[in-house]
Amino acid sequence: MLTIDERYEIFKNTLCKCSSKLLNKNNEEFKYLLFEDLAVEINSFLHDTALDTFIEEGYIDESIYNKCIELRDLYLNEEENYMSLSDVNKIRESTKFNKMIKLADEILTMLYV
Repeated sequence: MLTIDERYEIFKNTLCKCSSKLLNKNNEEFKYLLFEDLAVEINSFLHDTALDTFIEEGYIDESIYNKCIELRDLYLNEEENYMSLSDVNKIRESTKFNKMIKLADEILTMLYV
């Protein structure tokens, strides 16, 4: 079982994977992170239960909590659309994808590192 500190580190890494750092990845890494890693990690580490624990333990505040829910919902609502696009550049140019990137960057700046 992971400790709260280990879960928080994975939480932060999950946010990094969907931040502007994702834009610097080559197409293969980009697809892997977007379709494989994030599909699992967003469901696990941005889940209400995980976020509840982070807020209860003082790792995040309510503002971060709400933004994480918004980010998770944005990803989950668009995941199928991303998978249907064969051109990675179309995903990178998507308005909703870029909103997700900006939101992840914003959350990362708010975290208690």
